[in-house]
Amino acid sequence: METGTLFALPAADPKRTAAAGAKASIARFLKLSKEVNGLFTQSQAALLLGVSHTRVNHLIRDGRFRVYKFEHDGEVIAEYVSGLQIESYLTSEDRKPGRPSKARMFAAGLVTK
Repeated sequence: METGTLFALPAADPKRTAAAGAKASIARFLKLSKEVNGLFTQSQAALLLGVSHTRVNHLIRDGRFRVYKFEHDGEVIAEYVSGLQIESYLTSEDRKPGRPSKARMFAAGLVTK
């Protein structure tokens, strides 16, 4: 299951100055951020949602959140969750507050006893 979108930052080009490359990367980040109502780290998303960082990771793993990954020279350097996804989750009707019951966790295979 696809859980993220990869955005490659421009590779180092000897003809371009470091400042020009950084400026282009910032422009791409800002454009995308505006399109998705902000980009937030997983820790920031957890704070906004009032959940743990682990819970945000589970939401990503379960396909509820899509991750926007930024890479440079083939290596992922940052991952973000969109503000639209955070807002949608906050207003979703199927969001259950509190810890899942042991019966539900057992049924999902998360616990054995």
